[in-house]
Amino acid sequence: MLFTASSNPRTLSHVQSINLFYIMRRSTTTQSLIFLTFLTIFCLGNSCEFNVSTANLSDLRLCSEIGDASFCETGMTSFSPGAPQFVATSKLGNAPSGTKVSFHWYYLGDEKILIDSVVYEGESGYVRSWLSKPQQGWPEGTYEIVAKIQTDNAEPLSKQFEVVGAM
Repeated sequence: MLFTASSNPRTLSHVQSINLFYIMRRSTTTQSLIFLTFLTIFCLGNSCEFNVSTANLSDLRLCSEIGDASFCETGMTSFSPGAPQFVATSKLGNAPSGTKVSFHWYYLGDEKILIDSVVYEGESGYVRSWLSKPQQGWPEGTYEIVAKIQTDNAEPLSKQFEVVGAM
């Protein structure tokens, strides 16, 4: 650090304040490096994992049959108890090969009951999951499908639907 002699006290205090700024700045940088070092050691020692992705899900739809398309062409919100299956499709975008998407099927009665869950592994395109009709048919009531990319930063998509009417 360079100090110059001056008879003007303002000059000396200005130089001192600049030096103080550099000392504080180096101190903050040192503190940041120490923090990052400890964080790295902690994560390595405790197997910290961060699973983030730019992949996204959109356009969650329900139908009872897919047909020639690889997705539900029209979204349904109600089914009959005799529907052969429930099919859920969603568009998976910006996803590299090996991206995992989970589907959770729920019955929403007095409490939320998990019926089934499945994990799809693939890449960009349409993903789907389905439930086949039980022998006795679908119980009337409200159901929910929840689809989520299995990363830390993904927001789930969900859709509720009804089973109404007689077989």
